[in-house]
Amino acid sequence: MIGIYCHHTSIFPHNTGIQRCVRSIAMALHNQGELIIPFVWNNEFRCIEIASETAIAHLGLWGGPPVESWSFQALPAGHWIVVIELISGPNQPSQSNLRSLADSNNWKLMSLFHDDIPLEWGGAAAEFHSTYMKGLAKYDLVVSTSSISRSALETFWKKHSICVFARVETVGLAAEIPGVPQQPPQFTTFKPPLQALCVASLEPRKNHSALFKAIAWLSAHSNLAISFVLVGWPNHPGIVAMLRRAQSLRLPIIYEGSVNDVRLVQLYNSSNFSIYPSLLEGFGMPVLESCWLGKPCLAGGVPALIDQPFPTGCFVLSNVDWRSIAATLEQIQSHETILISLKKNIIKMELKSWSDYVINLLYLMREC
Repeated sequence: MIGIYCHHTSIFPHNTGIQRCVRSIAMALHNQGELIIPFVWNNEFRCIEIASETAIAHLGLWGGPPVESWSFQALPAGHWIVVIELISGPNQPSQSNLRSLADSNNWKLMSLFHDDIPLEWGGAAAEFHSTYMKGLAKYDLVVSTSSISRSALETFWKKHSICVFARVETVGLAAEIPGVPQQPPQFTTFKPPLQALCVASLEPRKNHSALFKAIAWLSAHSNLAISFVLVGWPNHPGIVAMLRRAQSLRLPIIYEGSVNDVRLVQLYNSSNFSIYPSLLEGFGMPVLESCWLGKPCLAGGVPALIDQPFPTGCFVLSNVDWRSIAATLEQIQSHETILISLKKNIIKMELKSWSDYVINLLYLMREC
C-alpha cells in the first residue's frame, strides 16, 4: 500500500511534465498490484487528507488512473508516501509539516527530485525552491531523475551545510506515453513540406523565441519546406505574444494548445521529427516520448538531456541560438539521410516503460 501526494495535479488544469509523472507513476504502481492512496493538502487544517471524488476524477484525465484504481483506506504505519510533485509555495505543506506528519504516523517519505531550475531563474520561486530542497535532506529516500540533478542537489546541500538523512539514488524517467505501445520508426519517402512537432509549455526557458526567429529567417532567406505544430500550456504572456506575432506574419506555425494523449500521438504520427530547443532541463520528457513513438528529435544539448539515453535518436544542437536552429533545420530539409540515420539509431535505444520505472522504485523502497 503506497500513499501518493498529488495535491497540485488533482486541481491543475494542464498536463505538464510533473503532472504526467504523477499520473504515469500512479497508474504503473496500480498495474503492479499496489494499492495506491491519493493524498492532498488541507490548508485550513494544516494536514494531508485523502483526495475528494472531484480530485480523483481530475487525476484520471490525460491517461491517469481511473477512479476505481485508488484505495481510500488509511495508510498503515511503515508504509510509504511518495511525493512526485514540488512541495513549494504558500498553499502547500512545508517540508517540516510533511516530515512531522510522516513521523507521527510512522510513514516513510520518498520524493522524486526533478531539478534545481527555479534557483537559476530567481524571484519568489527561487526562495520557495531553496526551502523545498533543504527539506529533501530529511526524507527517507530521494530519487533524482538524472545524475545532473542529483549532483545539483548534493552540491546545494553541501553549500548550505545541511545534515543529510536521505538515501539518494538516480533513476531516469520513462519514455512511454502512458498506455501507448512503443512504435518503431517508419522509413517512408519524405514528401515536402516536412512537419515538425514542438511539445513544450510556452515559457522563456523552452526557447520558443529562438525557434520563431529561425523560422522567420528561413522563410525570408530560404525555401522553407517545414511546417511546425506547437503543443503546450500557454504559461507566459510574452511567449504567447511572440507566437501570435509569428502567426500574423504567416509563418508556417500551428498552435494546438494543450491536448490529450490521443491527439498528441496523432500529432507525432503525422510529424517527421520533433524539436525541443530548451535552454535548461531537469530531464526533458518530450525528447524521449518522441523517440518512443519512432520520431527523431532536434534537441538542445543541455546537460540533463545529454545525461539520458536519448542522443542516438536525436540531432543534438551544440548551440540553441536561432542561427544554429535555422542552419540545422535547413540541413534536415535538404538531406533526407539525416532523419533516416536518426531513425535507425532509435531502433537501438533501450527505452523504459513506466512499468520498468516503478519496478526500480519498488526495489529501492524495499531496500530502505
